[in-house]
Parts: sequence; structure tokens; C-alpha cells
Amino acid sequence: TLNATIQTVAGAIGYFVGGMLGEISVYLSFVIQVIQLILTGILVYFVLDEDLEEHDMTLSEVLKASNPFKAFIDGRLFMTKSLALLFTLSTLIFLGYTAVDQSFNYYLKDVFQFTSRYNGMIKGTVGLVSLIFNMTICIYLMKKTDIRKSNIVILFLGMLSVSASLVMKSPLHFIIAIMIFYGFYAIMIPLTQTLITNQAEKKTRNQVLGFYQATKSLGMILGAYIAGMIYSINVMNPFILGAVTFALALILSMIYLRRSIHE
Repeated sequence: TLNATIQTVAGAIGYFVGGMLGEISVYLSFVIQVIQLILTGILVYFVLDEDLEEHDMTLSEVLKASNPFKAFIDGRLFMTKSLALLFTLSTLIFLGYTAVDQSFNYYLKDVFQFTSRYNGMIKGTVGLVSLIFNMTICIYLMKKTDIRKSNIVILFLGMLSVSASLVMKSPLHFIIAIMIFYGFYAIMIPLTQTLITNQAEKKTRNQVLGFYQATKSLGMILGAYIAGMIYSINVMNPFILGAVTFALALILSMIYLRRSIHE
């Protein structure tokens, strides 16, 4: 939960800083990003401990380890029907979220004519909303409820909020609906991660989490690509896509609950 919260909030802060810098110079935002990444690389080297034993590797071993599809290939070692359901659910969540998130940024500038400053301020507020939702509602759900059932409720509310944005005409109402969606998204990620981790056996947990990250990347790639293609047809299409994918994720979550109860 803490990890997911940090990622969500840090991403929102990045949008905020980028939006503010964009008012001064778009080029400056890239310069700051490069500096930040260099500093991060230095911190990784000095702060983190090596968790693998050093050994010589052949070129073929290096290429095999570097295969971007390795996580998917390793899936055959641990895949079950329940995990397959959860991984598909995860892919749909990230696909729908990315479609909404990227299109929301375009939409603010394209339709409402907002500058990068307002975009950054809105996304910064999203980070605050996500932090509050994660540190209150999410923690409560994970400690006090059956997260299989809680995830269904959160997915439904996420689908409902992005669906509500489809009928909102004023900028304020539209932004509020999407910000509520971001809040529920911030909750569903830790819940989904926990469901996947709980399904994993201890000896294959690293591979399972690697596969989860692969589904995240796949969903984000598909979401960005499809949203970009359909936005030009109708600016509301990516939001419709988000509502549909979350509806499908909701159905899969209910199937998973029914299956896990009968196992």
C-alpha cells in the first residue's frame, strides 16, 4: 500500500512540477527531469544493497535475462486459473487508467484551453486526494474487510465515476468526476497487488510480481496507444474506453470472488 501510494503521489507531484516549469519553458522541464534521473541513479548506487550473488555471465545468459518478454515466459512456472483472472484484471485496470489519464491531460488543454500550470495544479491535487484515500480508506479496507469483496466495490465506484464524467459538461464537474476516479484508482492498485501476492506461492513470488509488473506495462502501452488512436475520432472515446475496461475488470473481479470461495 505504501509503495503504491508513493508511486501515485510522486507521479502527481511530477505533473505539478512539470506544469509549473512548462509555464516558464518546456525545455526547462526536460532539463530538470534529466538532473533528477541522474541524482536518482546516484542514490540507487549508494543507498541500495546488491541482492544477487556476483557471477560471470555469458552473452547468451545476459541476452536471456534482458528479454523484455521474460516475465511473460516465466508465467508457465506458476500460472493458475485464479492468477490468470487477476492478471487479466490488472491489465484491464492499467489499460483503462492510462487511457483516461493521458486523455484527461489532452482534454484539459484541447477542450477547456487550460495552460500547463492549471494541468499541473489539478494533477497535484490528484496526488493529495490519492494520498488521503490510500492512507484512510485503503488501509481500513485491507485491515478490516475481505479485500476480494472490497475490490469489487472500489472497481464499481471507479467505473461509476469515470462514467459520470461522460455526461459532465462544465469543466468543474468534469474535473471533480475524474479526480474521484483517480482516488478510487489509487485504492484499487494496492488491493489488486495484495490479491495477486496472496495467490502466489512463496518460492515463485518474485516471478509472480514480475509478471504483475509486465501486465502493468502491457496495459499502459495498450491504453496509451488505443487512447491516442480513438481520441482523434471523438474526444470522449478514451473515457468511454476507460468505463468499458473497468466494467470488464469488475466482471472478472466477481468471477474471481466466486471462484476463490469455491476453491
